[in-house]
Amino acid sequence: MNFYCKKCNHHLIENLIQAKKEEILYDDEQDLIPIGKFVLNEGIWNFDDLEITYLVNADSIVLKNHYNSVKMQGCCGPSGMDGLNKLCPNCSQEIGVLVSDCYTPRFIGIDKNKVSESPIW
Repeated sequence: MNFYCKKCNHHLIENLIQAKKEEILYDDEQDLIPIGKFVLNEGIWNFDDLEITYLVNADSIVLKNHYNSVKMQGCCGPSGMDGLNKLCPNCSQEIGVLVSDCYTPRFIGIDKNKVSESPIW
C-alpha cells in the first residue's frame, strides 16, 4: 500500500504490507506494528472523533511534528489525545497522530480523509 498527501500529492510511504492480527502488540512503549506494515483500525485503538483508518509503524513514515506543541502533549511522548499531531513534510497538512506515551504502544494513526492510496494527479 502507498499513501499520498491529498493536499499536495506528496508520496508519504510506499510498499506497506498488511500486518496479521497476531503481529499486533499492545505492550507499553513498544511498536504496535512491525516496520513496513499497516493494519486497519477496526476496533484496535479509540481516537474519539478522529477518522483514523490506518495504523502504521512510526518508523515507516516520515512526517513532521505539529507546530502547535499542545498537540504533542503526553507524559513521556505524545498520547494522541490532542488531535492530529503529525504533518506532511511537504505542505504541513495534518496527516495523522503519533501515539508514543509511556502507557501506550508506539504507532502513527493516519486520517483516511488526508491521504489517498494512489496519486491524485
